[in-house]
Amino acid sequence: MPAKGLIRNLTEFAPTRDLGIEPTFGCPVACKRCIIGATDAPRKFMLPEMLAERLNAIKNAGIINPNRTRHVIDPRPPGVYVHYSMRGDPLHNPQLAELTAVVRKAFPTARIQSFWTLTGLNTQQELEKRTVGLDELILSIDAPHFAGIRRLYGVNKADFEAYITERLRWVKAAAAKNEFRVITSTAGRKKEQAIFTAGITRAAEKAGFKAKLDYKPFSNNNGAKRNPAELVIDTAILSAPGRLKGLDAKAILILHDCTITDRYPE
Repeated sequence: MPAKGLIRNLTEFAPTRDLGIEPTFGCPVACKRCIIGATDAPRKFMLPEMLAERLNAIKNAGIINPNRTRHVIDPRPPGVYVHYSMRGDPLHNPQLAELTAVVRKAFPTARIQSFWTLTGLNTQQELEKRTVGLDELILSIDAPHFAGIRRLYGVNKADFEAYITERLRWVKAAAAKNEFRVITSTAGRKKEQAIFTAGITRAAEKAGFKAKLDYKPFSNNNGAKRNPAELVIDTAILSAPGRLKGLDAKAILILHDCTITDRYPE
């Protein structure tokens, strides 16, 4: 019988080098078209000690293989690739840095990537604390998400660029301190992408970033120099809400309650 928290025995999972982790379940922003949906229920957070147990089980089962590739054209070099996302904002978890430390202990050379919805944190210091140990931070930027932020925080359109600029200043300071790469995810229709790309470029420049239109998943591990002062703008990296193209379709996923699966939660 599978151990508690598993959908089946770990030996039945296909080997992979991709690991998806859900630090947070639930989100107050309630964006349209989001799989999470509107909810007033308290958010639920993954605990570091539970993650440590699951990672030990995964390592002992030998199902994380740094040399396992999805297909012959996978451009990524060998390594373990970890992505925080799924059904909530990872940075809303107050113990995110502790979770990252657990991942680093299990897989010291892993490339760790997270996303942030530009919500849930009140100060630059909070952002700096929670992003310790990350290699890349993806900023979620699209029309439905921004509409949700405006409803949640009561920010009108005229003041919204100032709201974004302030948080980009926090990101820039955190990136410089913790040495991670900054990327924007601008999903949506082409017209929306063009509008938001222009707006984000203006806000990024006000925040002191150098905006760059480009994206290669985990490219800081492809020999590219990581530049914390550079904001990489991409318009098509999301293949589903909270799920990146760069993550293996058969990645091992650890949900917020530490259930282990290889099926993306609906």
